[in-house]
Amino acid sequence: MGGARTGAIGPYGNGMVTPDPEAEALGAVEAFESVGVRNVLLLYIDDRTMANEVEPLDTTALKTKLRSCVERSRSRSESVVLRISNPDLIQVDDCDESVRARLAPFAFLTYQTSPNRYQAWLCLSDRRGHRVVRQRLLRRLASTGANGVPSGGTRMPGTRNCKPIHRRADGSCPPVTLVSVAPGRRVGTGELERAGLLAPRGAPGLAPVLRRVLPRLARVGGLTRVAAFRNRKQVLILQYRGVTEHPEYPLRLEMLGHVKADRFEAQLEYLRRRCRVLPLRVYLEAIHDGHRLPDYSVVLTFDEGHANFLTAAAPRLLAAGLPATVFVVPERLSRRDFAGERRWTSCEDERYLSWSDIASIRRQGFEIGLNLPHPATLLGSSTEGVKLALTRGYQSLIAMGAESPPLALRRGEFEPSVVQHARTLGLSCALHAADSGMNPHAANPFALRRLIFHPQSRDDPRMFASDVSGLRTWWTRLARHDQIDG
Repeated sequence: MGGARTGAIGPYGNGMVTPDPEAEALGAVEAFESVGVRNVLLLYIDDRTMANEVEPLDTTALKTKLRSCVERSRSRSESVVLRISNPDLIQVDDCDESVRARLAPFAFLTYQTSPNRYQAWLCLSDRRGHRVVRQRLLRRLASTGANGVPSGGTRMPGTRNCKPIHRRADGSCPPVTLVSVAPGRRVGTGELERAGLLAPRGAPGLAPVLRRVLPRLARVGGLTRVAAFRNRKQVLILQYRGVTEHPEYPLRLEMLGHVKADRFEAQLEYLRRRCRVLPLRVYLEAIHDGHRLPDYSVVLTFDEGHANFLTAAAPRLLAAGLPATVFVVPERLSRRDFAGERRWTSCEDERYLSWSDIASIRRQGFEIGLNLPHPATLLGSSTEGVKLALTRGYQSLIAMGAESPPLALRRGEFEPSVVQHARTLGLSCALHAADSGMNPHAANPFALRRLIFHPQSRDDPRMFASDVSGLRTWWTRLARHDQIDG
C-alpha cells in the first residue's frame, strides 16, 4: 500500500496522487474487511444503459480480480460497483468537502467519487436502531445535498466513474480516488449525537400512528371489505418490481422494491381468493370493445425487467395460475444465454433479464411491455431524447415479435407529448404510477393508473389488503409524508 495516499486527513490523505489504482482498490476492500464484510456482489455497469454483469465473490477472491477490474473500467468505460449487505454499515453519498470533514473522524472509509463529491462509510457499534440512526443522520445532512439510498452499492476506488454526467469533453471519465481509511473504526450513536450529526428525534406525528393503527382498524371494522365492495367495478393495476428469495432480505432489496418470496406467495393467494386477476391485454380489449369485466378485476405488472422475475416470480405465478405483464428496458437486456436450468441466486436480484429470458417468459404466457430508460442515462433528458429512446425500445420489442406492446411510466415520467408519441408509434397503452391504481372500465388506455405499493404492504398482509381494496387512498392524504418513527 506504499503508493496510496497518506497524511493529514487519514492514512491516505496528503493529496499525493497514487500511481497505482490497484492499490487504491485494495485499500477499499481491506477497509470493508476490517468491519466484517466477507462477501460481495461485483457488478460491471454500463452507465449509458444500466446494463450490468454480476458475479458473487468473497473478498479473498475479489482481491485477485482487482487489476482486471481497474483495466476493464478504463478500457470499456464501465463502472465497477460492489454490492455490500451489512446491517452495521451506513453509506453517505454526495458529500461536499465540509460534510466529508465532519464525517471523517467517524468513517472507516472515505473516497472521492466525482469532482468535489465524496462518499463516506460508517460502521455502527450498536446495530439496534440502525434505521432510525441512519434516517436521523441523513436528515441532518440533507440540506448539503448528502444522501444515502441504502442499496449497499459503491463504486470501487481505483476505477472510473462512468456516469454520462461526469464524462469529460475528450470522452474520458474521472477516477474514483481513495481519501482516508481507518481500519476497524466503529462509531456509537452517542458519538454522532455529541458531534451534532443526528437530527432530533421529534414527535412521531400522525404517520406512524396511522401505520400501526389503521391496518388493524381496517381488519376489525371491516373497512377493507367495505372499500373493496365500493371499488369492485373498477380495475386495479398493481406495480411490482421484483421477487427475492434472499433469506436475510437486506435493506437494499427492500428499498429496491423487491418482495420476499413467501410474502409474494401469500399475496397471490389473497388475490386468487378475493379478486379476478386478468391479463393486461384483456382489460385493454374490454376498453376497446366496450364490454364489462368481472367485479374485483386486477392486473399484475412488474417493472425494470429484473432477472428474479424469471427465477422467483414466474414459478409462483404459474403455480397460482395468474397472469402478469413484465416491463423491460431493451437497452439493459443481456445477449448472454444461461446454460442449464435457471434458479434464483443473489445475482438475480441485481442483474436484468436477457433476450433469451424474454423469449422464455413469453413462451410461459406472460406479456412483455416497455419501460423507458432511466433519465440519468439520457444525456440532457430532453423530450426529444426521451421520444428517441421510446422509438428505439418499441422497435426492439416489435423485432422480437411483440405486437402493440404496452408502455409503463415510472413516477415523474408523465409527459403529454411523450404519451402522444407512444400512441402514434402504436403502443397499446400507457400506465402511470399513482397512489391509487383504480381505473374505470371505460378508461383512456393512455391514462391508466398503477398503484405504487405502500412500503409496509410488502410485509404486512393487512396493509396489502388495504392497498388492494383502495382503502389507502384516503389515509395517505392524512399522512402524505412519513416521519421518523423513533
